[in-house]
Amino acid sequence: MLPRGAALFLHSDQDVGPLSYASLVAGVRKDVRLYSQHGHLFGNRILGMGPTQEAERATLRRFLEREPGKRLFVTWPSPLIRSMTLHGAYLHDHGHVHELSLSERRTPLPSLSDVARAFLDRHGSGAYEDLWAYHRQRITGAMCRVLIVRGEDHPVLQQHYYCKVLLARHLIARKDNARAAEVLQEVLASGYPWLKKGLPPIYFHYMVARLAVINAKPAPAVSKAPEYQVLVDEVFPATEILPLCNNVVTRALLQLGAQGPLDIRFAALKESFGHCDNLLPLFARARRGRS
Repeated sequence: MLPRGAALFLHSDQDVGPLSYASLVAGVRKDVRLYSQHGHLFGNRILGMGPTQEAERATLRRFLEREPGKRLFVTWPSPLIRSMTLHGAYLHDHGHVHELSLSERRTPLPSLSDVARAFLDRHGSGAYEDLWAYHRQRITGAMCRVLIVRGEDHPVLQQHYYCKVLLARHLIARKDNARAAEVLQEVLASGYPWLKKGLPPIYFHYMVARLAVINAKPAPAVSKAPEYQVLVDEVFPATEILPLCNNVVTRALLQLGAQGPLDIRFAALKESFGHCDNLLPLFARARRGRS
């Protein structure tokens, strides 16, 4: 559904693999040029090569200015892409993709609502249960976001935990914290069956959404400590499921621990992640926060 001649910047394995095969092997939509946001895989590397973030942003701006009629889309915006909004660019959310543009005007894409509804109908009937859970959840989330961004509804949006958390994040981005809190209460009341599936991205989205709701409450930070502690206890299993140095929940817990004397199970995190060079500064700040 992208316009002809578009540039599509891919983010991670769940989109690089299938979209690369579709384009380079099956010959689908050869007019759409694929790039990697991280400078991986493809020969047309324009990102991941600069010595600084400023140099990378300058490269992106030149790309946008050089071909003003060519629209640039990303499957999921990396921190670098998001930072462009602080430097004169705009990031338009279309649901299944984001568009980076120098224009504030959002040009709609052909609606994918019918595609999303058909996928979610099949999902609701259990048609994808034999697929790898990680990719199934990510694709389901993408299809839910197509409807969420357009303000449309579907039974799966009311039933699927990942879609509920994505809906809550969308509501928080629109400053509708009250409705977001209601959605998250529904997730809380579910008894967390999804926590047993071992899907750290869901933990992370849930944590981001819950933190935004808690922080939005007009109350002193010290009075929010019990809520922060409950959240820490809820998401901690993600650190055990994925003991890798790029675990975003571990990073978020350390950042939260640096803000005050919360029990983030510092010793357990140190044992599992203390060897990670990228986390050492966060461990130091979290240690100071405990004192």
